Order: sequence, then structure tokens, then C-alpha cells
Amino acid sequence: MHETVELIKAIAELISALAWPCVAVYFLVRFHRQIASLLGELPNAVRRARSVHAPGVEIELNQIGAELPIAERQASMLSLQLPPVPAPNKTEEGV
Repeated sequence: MHETVELIKAIAELISALAWPCVAVYFLVRFHRQIASLLGELPNAVRRARSVHAPGVEIELNQIGAELPIAERQASMLSLQLPPVPAPNKTEEGV
């Protein structure tokens, strides 16, 4: 009798451990087209976003986006102003 109770408990634990992955797989299979469509639209939605809100935090993306061209110009100017670094000379003394 004790062995039967232990077997039933083990089966119940196995079912509870497998339940949520089975449900997740079911929803992935059932809604794969909708999920793919949603993931395909995600980059566009991120580009269109103007602000991000979270508890205690608010970020305005317009300000960040406006500064990006300036930062790119500054980076390109820096790369134009820096002379190329010469390769180290190998002399016979160093060999």
C-alpha cells in the first residue's frame, strides 16, 4: 500500500513538472504565425517608440535620436583628424 502511494506521488510530481512545458509548446505551435508576425514587427515598433516608461524611470527617445547624428559627425571628424598609426619597425637589434 505504501509503495502505491509513493508511485502515485511520483507520477503526480512528474505530471506537474511536465505540465507547463507542454502548455508552452502547445501555444507556440498553435500561435506560431501570430508570434512570427509580432516578432517581425518588433524592430519597427521600437523605431517608432518615442518614450519608455517603467516604475520610477521615464526615457524620452526623441532626445536620444536627435543627438545621434551629432555623435556620428563627431566620430567621423575624429577619425579624419587622427593620423594612421605606423607599423612597428623590426630592426635587427630587436630580433
